Amino acid sequence: MADKPKKPKNLNDLLEQLRKESSSNLDESFKAHDAFTKDEYQDHLYNNIFVPAQHELYKGVKEELEKVLGDDETKLEHKNKELKKVVGKGLRKYFEKVMPGAVKAVDSLGMTEEQQYEHFSSLYDEHTNAGTQLGQRLGVKSISDLVDLAKDKKATVGKLKRSLYEMQEKHVQGALVKVQTQHVSRHFGSYHGSEIAAYLKPKLEGAGFEVDDVVAFAKGDLGDMLKMRDAYLEKKEHPYLKKKEEKKK
Repeated sequence: MADKPKKPKNLNDLLEQLRKESSSNLDESFKAHDAFTKDEYQDHLYNNIFVPAQHELYKGVKEELEKVLGDDETKLEHKNKELKKVVGKGLRKYFEKVMPGAVKAVDSLGMTEEQQYEHFSSLYDEHTNAGTQLGQRLGVKSISDLVDLAKDKKATVGKLKRSLYEMQEKHVQGALVKVQTQHVSRHFGSYHGSEIAAYLKPKLEGAGFEVDDVVAFAKGDLGDMLKMRDAYLEKKEHPYLKKKEEKKK
């Protein structure tokens, strides 16, 4: 297990690296997790993969809007077919940047423009956590909301551009969380929560904490376990933990 993961050039590169990674024990799993979640690495994913791809998405949609529909004051009502074409073109630009393997697959399957919209919009929503409980908490909206503007009597080209721009930061966050979840699953997915709890308990105790509810601790999901580990690494609070001296009061 490398201490410092290679910085990928796109998401295909990252996922290919992930497929090759493995951990033989929890020490290695946490070591990989620490390397992946370092600010330097996460900043690279944000600044050099996801944000540039969002720029391509916006640029592609904007150019196609002006070509297919017109200026900012053009109404969108009943323009469902045109909007699918516009958003589909933008999504193709996005995936050319972030996941070129997806575009290559679409071309090899001979998809029409309409089919490409259906495929890319579904893939994009999955990629950004749209439609999931986590995505809802993050405020991630479906890319298909842009096409739904065809139902709005007041919607214009200008409104669509603004709506897309306002979505983009949440979409970047959703995509980052998605790859973080995939990384966690790769390195911790084969362990039961109680195994991770047993691994963490002596480390927490050594840092001056004790488990307040051992049953809840053992049943905690992986997200809980990682947050509890923050407690002894960064002295953060967690509902299952108390400082030893505090519990004795």
